[in-house]
Amino acid sequence: MRSKTSYFNKTVFWKNITHFWPVWLIYTILLLCMVPLRLLVNSGISYEGYSAQEIKEIKMNNFMQILFSDGSGALIALLSLAIGIIVAMAVFYYLYNNRSSHLFHSLPLKRTELFISNFLSGFCMIVVPVLLAFIIGTVCCIMQGITSLQYLLAWALMLTGEGFFFYSMAIFVGMFTGQLLAMPVFTIILNVLYIGCRYVITCMISTIGYGMANSYADRMNSILSPVIYLSNKVGVEYDYLEDRIEYHMFGLSVVGIYVLVGVVLIVISCLLYQKRKLETTGDVLTIPATRPVFRWGMAFCVAFLTAILLSGLFGVLVHTSLGNFLMVLFTTLIAGFLAFFIAEMILTKKLRVVTKKRLLECGVMLGISVVFLLCIKWNAFGLENKIPDKKEIVAANINCYFEIEENSESGIDEIMSIHQQIIDSKKEFQAYQGSSDLDKALQWVEIDYQLADGSIMVRSYDVPAAKNYYENADSVVSRIYAMSMDPENYLKGNLMVNYDDPNNHIISMEFDAYDQNLEYDSININDERAQEIYDAYLKDIRAGHIYLNTVNDNYYKHTYINGLYLHVYNSQGIQLTRREQRMWGMENSKDYYFNLNLNDRCVYTINKLLELHIIESEDELMTLQEMEDRNMSMEQE
Repeated sequence: MRSKTSYFNKTVFWKNITHFWPVWLIYTILLLCMVPLRLLVNSGISYEGYSAQEIKEIKMNNFMQILFSDGSGALIALLSLAIGIIVAMAVFYYLYNNRSSHLFHSLPLKRTELFISNFLSGFCMIVVPVLLAFIIGTVCCIMQGITSLQYLLAWALMLTGEGFFFYSMAIFVGMFTGQLLAMPVFTIILNVLYIGCRYVITCMISTIGYGMANSYADRMNSILSPVIYLSNKVGVEYDYLEDRIEYHMFGLSVVGIYVLVGVVLIVISCLLYQKRKLETTGDVLTIPATRPVFRWGMAFCVAFLTAILLSGLFGVLVHTSLGNFLMVLFTTLIAGFLAFFIAEMILTKKLRVVTKKRLLECGVMLGISVVFLLCIKWNAFGLENKIPDKKEIVAANINCYFEIEENSESGIDEIMSIHQQIIDSKKEFQAYQGSSDLDKALQWVEIDYQLADGSIMVRSYDVPAAKNYYENADSVVSRIYAMSMDPENYLKGNLMVNYDDPNNHIISMEFDAYDQNLEYDSININDERAQEIYDAYLKDIRAGHIYLNTVNDNYYKHTYINGLYLHVYNSQGIQLTRREQRMWGMENSKDYYFNLNLNDRCVYTINKLLELHIIESEDELMTLQEMEDRNMSMEQE
């Protein structure tokens, strides 16, 4: 009679559940504290004096704040990563102990049966606590009259889906190592590996390349770095309307994609488990083919990071681009050599690792590093001279004193022309930057191109900004200054693109007041007076009553520390520059905060403040220079 093929063993399953009860118990308690317990605490809140509709909205808002407060996406992702790693370490712990490994695999169980039983027991440790928290949370919601349970379900699905993926990833990583503590380390590294590599390469290019901006922040959301991607791409968006708050879920499809990837990882892990050699227990890496990857990866990362760090710390002492390059080159060679053989020590668990074979391999690795650095220095890839084709550009931004975005043909042409002038002036600008001129002044400039395919090209430079450069109307800094003094550019860059939209409603305005002792007071201004002041400020800027922070404008002597702080709502949506929307995540925002900077040229605004008795005299206004002088005087006293 043929024996029955089994893929599941109840004994192994329940052994894990009972043996590792602290893991799932602590996770259950944590989830119960996160949602059901907080809902119960909120049930004791008194709503006396509120209407039924107001009570419903308050309860709903409190409920959503419990589930999806600021940073909840990151919290769910990190919690899922942590529980996934811990559970994987628990159920497969025997693989990392020589005695336990041989004992388990001597049992009359097929490896597939053993793997599936362990996997399912761990999966239950992740799913059951979430399910329990969901059920109890549902009961608490019903008791409080909260009916929008789809958000609680979404919360549970996020935790389950992300937990399953990270659990699968940890198991997959565990198949490549023979040390228990290496599993969490490698899993975390794998989660940030893609972003980390891009960051290191981008930093290195920006360190020795002309104008190559470290623009990595625009690319932080890479799907190949799951924990960071899930932190930013999964959650709830709050839409603050005048009379209510609307909630919009996003990212559940992303969780679904990662779940499918998790299934693939589990299948691959099961196949690797079949081929796993028991004698590799205790090895850092169990598959020989992965060891060169570890050596080279560690060497490259340590070498480049050390070079970047030292360049940042001591770059001010090096006044030429050649000197900076040589410092980066020698640091890379020394750090790369040391890191390569430290990696070999970790792999072999020996101190004597310098052999002819490894020296040759290390030499090849260092040679590739040198070639890479020389390619950047000599602009072998043509990145320094690259300007996108005009047909590909949706909008161009130049950021110097503030952000200027151009999407008109003439505006894009002007920014491209300035960019080309900066590229053509490379030798002149680098020589000026390395000079010992006492009157030397530099101005940071960043140029962004928003391209039709959704990508962004960023370049940044330090351009000469001494007085003689401002006096030359054709210099780079003078051309940017002229663009920045344009009232329309100033208002869009310092306020918002739709600053004069009739749908704008000023929710609040505050005036910053200071006395002679620098004691601060905030004066609240109501809607009607706020609109009058805002209109007066627009009139000032349109009249050219502007100062920029340059060597010619004496900015600190004319600009007041007193400012106006606005909170504006627009039912049709706030419009910022594309770069600001990406940076602040405000693509769909309907409210915005910004400052109105005052100076002694803003006569219309100052007169309006006097007329409305916000101030009684211009003497109540204090310039930045006066504040600094007053500070020094008070310190001396």
